Amino acid sequence: FTAHGWALTVGAATLRRVYGLILESILCRIGGPVVTVSEYDFHLAERYKVGRRDRRHLIRNGVSATDRRAAPGRQKPLRIIAIGRLSTVKNHALMLQALSRLSLPFHASIIGEGDLRQSLEKQIDMLGLHDSVALLGEVTETADLLAAADLFVLSSKYEGLPLSVLEAMSLGLPVVATDVGGVKEAVLDGTTGLLSASGDAAQLAKNIEKLGANPELMREHGNRGRLHFEKYFTAERMINELEPVYSTMLHAADTR
Repeated sequence: FTAHGWALTVGAATLRRVYGLILESILCRIGGPVVTVSEYDFHLAERYKVGRRDRRHLIRNGVSATDRRAAPGRQKPLRIIAIGRLSTVKNHALMLQALSRLSLPFHASIIGEGDLRQSLEKQIDMLGLHDSVALLGEVTETADLLAAADLFVLSSKYEGLPLSVLEAMSLGLPVVATDVGGVKEAVLDGTTGLLSASGDAAQLAKNIEKLGANPELMREHGNRGRLHFEKYFTAERMINELEPVYSTMLHAADTR
């Protein structure tokens, strides 16, 4: 079982957390190995004793490396991008609140589809952002859009270790994100990007403004993010760590 963020994680609805703790504790104890994709989730599993101790594995998410490179800070207005389904969890409403506070010119693209599209469209109009924010819907290939951006924003209420952030870092994009789940394992605050508390639109806006107004700082954070990605978050590293877990499990099944 691979936990891409536990149902019992901080930030989730209380009822979801209670049911999650019960169900995940039972299922992970009667099943095989449990893989957590972030150190945050690994410690959460330890704290709540989810899964057997000798079967818990920390194997961080990874994505394929790319030769593509973003060039943050070389264009105006500031190009902001976000990727994530239009749902309560991803909390794009918070991002829109933050964008409405910006003093610098920008254009933001949000990739993803979901039940909250109409609600977000209304919020965009209400905040006067219809000329600055585009909801692009589902996009199969995001590399070109990421490469054309200056800054990646994640405003989630909770996460495991989001692949979208790793994809942005793989191209050298600086990241502004909420400090939830395992995000801070990739986005090192003040080094590869900037973090704010979940739900804090004012701080999220300040962080976007701080990087967006300083092209050199954006490039520095983006370059360090790329190096951090190459060291810890490639798909190759993830596969190499997963292989022995699966091999052991299959070998055990063969000998039954």
